[in-house]
Amino acid sequence: MTSGLIEREEGDHISSPPRQSLANGSLQRPDGTSIAAGRGPPQRIQEIIEVDVYTTDEERVEALRKWWKENGLQLIAGVAIGLAGVFGWNAWQQHSNTRAEWASVRYTAMVQAMEAGDREGAIRQGEQLISDQGDSAYGVLAALAIARMKLEQEDVTGAAAHLEWALGKVSRPELERLVRLRLARVRLAQERHDDALTLLDQAPAGAYEGLYQDLRGDIHFARGERDAARNAWNAALAVMEPGDPLRSNVEMKRDDIAPPGDAS
Repeated sequence: MTSGLIEREEGDHISSPPRQSLANGSLQRPDGTSIAAGRGPPQRIQEIIEVDVYTTDEERVEALRKWWKENGLQLIAGVAIGLAGVFGWNAWQQHSNTRAEWASVRYTAMVQAMEAGDREGAIRQGEQLISDQGDSAYGVLAALAIARMKLEQEDVTGAAAHLEWALGKVSRPELERLVRLRLARVRLAQERHDDALTLLDQAPAGAYEGLYQDLRGDIHFARGERDAARNAWNAALAVMEPGDPLRSNVEMKRDDIAPPGDAS
């Protein structure tokens, strides 16, 4: 309710609120002079002010009743929408947490089957996880695991198919680099050398720089590009730690193709 002072046009103040004339709808000051229509505040503010221009309780009740009739439905709808948003968000988060927990359980079951030597059972668990939650990180990890088991079964085509699927779904950069590395190895096994190099060149290697360079050396060597292979293996050794278990293998490959008298 507006109960403070209302400014006159001249700039001074009066303590009594203006009344509304029943004759022409204009507001009147206590001295009988009129306040011209259209000089007041915007319509919605004017409606609120007009609630307080009535002097009797009956007039106030009737004004509030009229305001509620005109605006109550919008107010209720706004509150309902707000509450629906809050409860909807909470329900969505609970649903997401439940799905993540389920995916974790399924992935753990797949790993346990792998450790137990039940390769077929592990593949079934992984395929079910991919089918139900292929858009999750667990789905990508399951595809990587299945690809590894397919390679153990000498099913290169099956391994490539799962790695291609994973590359199309992965969203985390580090996981994407791992998928690219493994798919490039499969492309090398398929003698698709250009595709293998493209996979390695399309994204930064990050923490896998040594492995990327090592694989580049293998690809160039398979293509008969001995100088390029040696350069790649040298680049791999430059970023590998002295105690890296792969270091001796890279050194051996590099030294095997070094020119006579050159061990680097």
